Amino acid sequence: ALHPTISETLYGGTKTEGVLKSEDGGQTYRWINEGITALYPLQMAAVPGQPGVVYATTLRDDGIYKGTRGGADWQFLDVEGLYGRGSVVAVDPFTPTRVYAASSAPSHLGTGWWVHISEDGGQTWPTYTFVSAPEVYSDCNNVGPLVVQPDRSHPGHMLAGVGYTRFGDPIFNAGGIYRSTDHGRSWTCIDIDVGEHISEVLDIAYDREITTVVYAATGRPGTVTGSGMLRSTDGGQSWQPMGEGIAALDAVWSIAVEPRAPHRVFAMTFDDGVYVSADHGLTWTQATSKWFSSEEILCTDEAPSWLYAATGGGLLRSDNGGQSWSAAAGVLG
Repeated sequence: ALHPTISETLYGGTKTEGVLKSEDGGQTYRWINEGITALYPLQMAAVPGQPGVVYATTLRDDGIYKGTRGGADWQFLDVEGLYGRGSVVAVDPFTPTRVYAASSAPSHLGTGWWVHISEDGGQTWPTYTFVSAPEVYSDCNNVGPLVVQPDRSHPGHMLAGVGYTRFGDPIFNAGGIYRSTDHGRSWTCIDIDVGEHISEVLDIAYDREITTVVYAATGRPGTVTGSGMLRSTDGGQSWQPMGEGIAALDAVWSIAVEPRAPHRVFAMTFDDGVYVSADHGLTWTQATSKWFSSEEILCTDEAPSWLYAATGGGLLRSDNGGQSWSAAAGVLG
């Protein structure tokens, strides 16, 4: 759109990133998105001890957003080379000013993904680490992190779940888990002996009572490979199948762990509602039958916890371990 009286001023609308404005005839542009909802978060990370601060990835490339005052104000943080459509963000639980942003890496670095590290709340990103894909996946067209999860009990320890994609007929999809013990500066790909491949790793959650136990959600429906849920008892160094014999747990979107007693673990499945374990992932029962399509589940800090689920039918919540649900108040419900 052209300004009706100032010939050098024009506006551009983008498909996924909002509105741009130029005041020099289109030679340079700036974003003018404040007050409109042109962007939506793909993934978010809150800051421990700072409830008013949150980070978000969006479809916009080369950076992430930082919200302050509980999301009332937002600032775009430049992270050169970050691929918006496949980026994730995490905050260090021991040093809240340390932020990690990860995405697929540009092809000139090789086949792999990378992690950018900020020590000043996202204002600058002086450190980055390129993480190569294993040789067996070196011919994949895309390698990208799907979740990066710091360990709340062991400073500097982190796990990342990734997906490998090779285009063809059929499309090949697989996954992997990486581990870091030095605040994301170096990573080791974990050899998971559950078959030739595992599926894309969509979520990782640490147990809050037994701090060496970790859970991983894999198994996107329709992919070439499938492995179901995984469990580690040594902080992510080795993994074993979990929930075997329960077909619904072969494909899980999200895992939530109660931070306080009774320390239940909840799994959001693709096709069969929510499952719950009261013994740290050893056995599982169905808590909620089929419902709206859903993508994420989380627990609050109360004891017992409130359970929230993001679904195609709105934001739902349960105060009885997923046995019954009600719509959240307001427009999100």
